[in-house]
Amino acid sequence: MVRMLYVLSVVAWLAAAATLGRCLLDRPWRDLADDEVAAHSAVERFKSASGGGSQDNREWISPLVQQARIFAEYLNPPSPSERNRPSVPRGNAGVADIAPRSTPAGVSPKFELHGISYHRTRPSESMALVWDAVEGHRWVRRGSQLGHVVIEEICGDAISYASGSGIQRVALDPGQATTIMATAATSDSQLPASDEPRSVVQRWVPVRGLRQMPVERVAAKLGFTLQDGGTEMH
Repeated sequence: MVRMLYVLSVVAWLAAAATLGRCLLDRPWRDLADDEVAAHSAVERFKSASGGGSQDNREWISPLVQQARIFAEYLNPPSPSERNRPSVPRGNAGVADIAPRSTPAGVSPKFELHGISYHRTRPSESMALVWDAVEGHRWVRRGSQLGHVVIEEICGDAISYASGSGIQRVALDPGQATTIMATAATSDSQLPASDEPRSVVQRWVPVRGLRQMPVERVAAKLGFTLQDGGTEMH
């Protein structure tokens, strides 16, 4: 009985040694590709497959991000100073990259021009009658904001405005009214005695050959009161 147990233990030791030797002999013949795959993470394998180490792929931007940037610039157009700023070429070390801002082309103005009151001697006081879907008819001056555009200049027959695509011009329809006025202020000795010391009497001289808005209507819009053939401005 004891001899049999001794024989079985020897056989067990021999079987264990044989199994260990077989494992050691089979290890060098394993596929090395499996070890390489196990050593790299999923992110590293993705970068290696897509060639993420190159310069061009690092600067690649998805089309969805590009469309989102274009829509954001449409809602908030750049100012004229930002549009005229030169861009710095990429690849220069130590220089901040300035990406040119793109603006959607073909954006039409969101207002209509219905009339102009042009002041020949003081163009900055000229006004334009416009209509938009938000506020309807209203008078605007140079520098007024109309949606995403800014009025740059008011001429006798057109206005200019700044938008994301540059300076645009809108001409007045020939069927609309235009008033061009020239002023001649009287001296202090000719002022009526009833007028206040700070009031200025001005006479509006219409220009011939142009379709004009009634002087009373223009004076009411500008805050004047007609008196004795002239106007009094407070």
